[in-house]
Amino acid sequence: MKRTTYRSYWTRFAALLACATLLSLGMRAQAGQQTVLTQFNTAGATLGGLSSNGGSVSLNVTSSPYGVNNVSTAAGAFLTQTYDASGTTVVSSFLSFCVDLQNGVGSSPTIANVNSISSNPDTRNLVGAGWVLNRINSAGINSFLSGTTNANSAAKSAGAQLAIWAVSFSTNPTAGGPNFGPGFSVSTNSNTNMADYNNAVRIANNLISDWINGGRLGATTGLIDYKPLISGTPPPNAQNGQDQIYLSSVQVAVVPEPSTIVMLVSAGAFGLVGLVRKRMRTRA
Repeated sequence: MKRTTYRSYWTRFAALLACATLLSLGMRAQAGQQTVLTQFNTAGATLGGLSSNGGSVSLNVTSSPYGVNNVSTAAGAFLTQTYDASGTTVVSSFLSFCVDLQNGVGSSPTIANVNSISSNPDTRNLVGAGWVLNRINSAGINSFLSGTTNANSAAKSAGAQLAIWAVSFSTNPTAGGPNFGPGFSVSTNSNTNMADYNNAVRIANNLISDWINGGRLGATTGLIDYKPLISGTPPPNAQNGQDQIYLSSVQVAVVPEPSTIVMLVSAGAFGLVGLVRKRMRTRA
């Protein structure tokens, strides 16, 4: 009996030791509640009828929080990729949307916190935007085309982005775009395709109306967070980068750097540090 007991203990200890060894070597871990999505003229992912090569619409952000006003930009979904610790091997590719008008998008891997959030980390209503993103995924973007005329992929992608911006930034979002409520409005510029712009605004209004009629709810969403806008601790060696949200219902595998292993073990699915590359034009 005693020998059997000792063997049982040693068997369990050996199994635990093997797991610890794998973790110390950088074993791939599943990032709980992280997602798969796409965009900006580079094929790679789809979401609710949107795709990463669907295009975008040029426009001006007339007013927004944090003093970002009268800025020319492009509205549309992004192709985001996570990399292994070397920064050279792609681990996952997915669709994401901008929720940060203060920072542009770079072309090289940068370190960010990759989390699933269920409450807002600052003054942005990111869980509200997450609800909109979930609706696009479940109902499909084509469910929100009322009032549009021959809306193409660029208009659909831009409409989704405008709705996400409006819900994230406005203190009282309304379906009255291009003035989407206090704190966020857009207008045209010399590069704007008017047909795409008008369709995008209508799609955004339909999405916002759906959100309002649904009770202005929030939903768990994935957040790629470089340096917190309001408060919080940035990840080690973080660089300035544009915060993005993505659908959190699909898990994304993340290969952490050795220095992040302890945090991974203690924090479970949250607070993971990953390498994230955005393939898109730099935004203002």
